Amino acid sequence: MLESGAARGAFELAGPADSLGRGLVAMEDGLGLQVVVGHPGLDSEEAERILVRHASAVTGADLEADELGS
Repeated sequence: MLESGAARGAFELAGPADSLGRGLVAMEDGLGLQVVVGHPGLDSEEAERILVRHASAVTGADLEADELGS
């Protein structure tokens, strides 16, 4: 998905697609675990905001407006 989006010009990747993809999955897993164990100050909405901000940073796309606004 990352490679095809970059090839279409939808966004510009900050690094290799495979590394960025692995990083996003790892971040999602880690944030999800923190939510499940009840980490103080981190609910599912905040975890989503963190993940979407990071994905925005590594793609150059404004995903916050696209995803969080809906």
